[in-house]
Amino acid sequence: MTRERPAVLPADRATLLIEHASELATLGWSFGDGPRGGLWQGDPGLIHDGAIAVGGDGRVLAVGPTSRVRDAVDLAPKARIYNAGGCAIVPGFIDACAEAVVGDDDDSVTGRLAPRRRSMRPATDPVAAALALSEHDLVAQLWRRLDGLLLHGTTGIVLTSGYVLDPDDELALLRAVQAVTEVGPLTVVGAFRAAGLTPSEGRISPDEYVSLLTQELLPDVGEEELATLFALSADHTALSVEQCWRVLRAAQTNGLKRRLELSATSHPGVLDFAEEMGVGSIVLLDEPSEEDVLTLADTGLTVVLSVAADGIADWGKRCARRLIELGVPLALGTGGGPMGGAPSTMLDVLKLACGTLGLTPAEALVASTVNAAFGSGLGDDVGPLEPGKRADLLILNTPSYARLPYDLSDDPIRAVVKDGWLVVDQGARVA
Repeated sequence: MTRERPAVLPADRATLLIEHASELATLGWSFGDGPRGGLWQGDPGLIHDGAIAVGGDGRVLAVGPTSRVRDAVDLAPKARIYNAGGCAIVPGFIDACAEAVVGDDDDSVTGRLAPRRRSMRPATDPVAAALALSEHDLVAQLWRRLDGLLLHGTTGIVLTSGYVLDPDDELALLRAVQAVTEVGPLTVVGAFRAAGLTPSEGRISPDEYVSLLTQELLPDVGEEELATLFALSADHTALSVEQCWRVLRAAQTNGLKRRLELSATSHPGVLDFAEEMGVGSIVLLDEPSEEDVLTLADTGLTVVLSVAADGIADWGKRCARRLIELGVPLALGTGGGPMGGAPSTMLDVLKLACGTLGLTPAEALVASTVNAAFGSGLGDDVGPLEPGKRADLLILNTPSYARLPYDLSDDPIRAVVKDGWLVVDQGARVA
C-alpha cells in the first residue's frame, strides 16, 4: 500500500461518506488548532448520529450530524457510503515515541551489514538481529510490523533509532525507516536519538562523540533526509550543557526538529532553556521532580509519557494527573528509550492509560491522537477530525469511544481509514 493517490480523484467531491455513527469524536471544535491541555484534554468534541465526508485528496471535506453532512457535500461518481450505525468513530492513533527496532523472534537472520567506522557500543540482541538482515529484509520486517499496527488502529508513528552503534549501522537503520516513511502503510516520522554515553566505559570520549554527531552523523542524516526529528537525552554523566547545546544547534543547522528525553540522569535545570534550544516536545523516561513539572507547565511544550519506561506503573499515575491539572498537553507512546521494555500497540497504551495511569477515556484518547500528533510534528496534517485534515480514522465495534479502553474483545476496531481509503474492514486488510 502507498499513500500516493491518483490525482484524478476530485478533492472537492466526497469519494467516501461514513454516516450514522452513534458517536463521532472529532476532538476539535471547542479548542482550536493545537495540543490540548488541562480541561481541554478531556473534551472529545462529540457529535451524535455523526458523519464524515472525505474528498479524493484523502482529506476531510465535512464533519457533523449526518443530515447536515449529506446536505453539504456532493458525492463523486462511485463514491463509497459506509453505514457506521451502532459504531463510534475516533481519529487514528499516533504513537508519539516508538523504537525503530523491537524484538521479533519470528524473523530469520541473513547476511550482516558490514561496518566501515569504529564501533561505539555492542548492539543489543534485537538490534544485532535487525542489522544481520539484508537491506531488503530489514525494510520488509519494518513494513510487516507497521502493517500489524495498522490493524490495531495506529495510523501514525515516530520510529526512533539511536542505539550508540557504529555510525554506519545507525544510518542503515535510518535508511530502512526512510523507506517505509516514503511508501509504508502508516505515516512515519523518522527520529534519530543521541543516546546516553558513559565515557568511563572507555568507548569514546565526550568530545569525540560530539564531533562524531555534529560533523558526521547529523550532517549525513540531514543531507539524505533520513530523519525529521532529533532526540537528545541531555545525560549529565555523558555530556556537558555546552556540549548538549552544540549538538542541538547542529541538529537545527541540519534541518531537524528537536526533542528532549528527560530521565534521572538528565542535566538538572535542562528544562529551563529547552525553549531556547528549540525543543518542541519532552519525553519522560523517569518521574520528573516537582520543580521540573512546574517548569514543564511554564514551557507549554507537549509532554510524551513513554509507557515502556521503567517503573511507570508506579510513578505514571501521579505524574500524568499532575501534568493535566497544570494544563500541560499530555501525549502517549509505546517506547521506553533505547533500553526500554517490551513494545505495545496503541490499543494497549490506551488501556494502560485508563487502567493504570488514571486517565479518563477522553484524556487518553486526546493523548493518543491530537496531542501525540502535535508532539510528533504532525499536528498540521492529522489529529482532530475536521475539514482540511488528513482522513485517518477508526470505526469501532462499540457505540461509544469511552468503552474502548475497557473492551476485552479480540477485535474492538471494525475498520480503519487511512488517507481517506478504507484499508482495514472487519479486522482484515482490504487495500
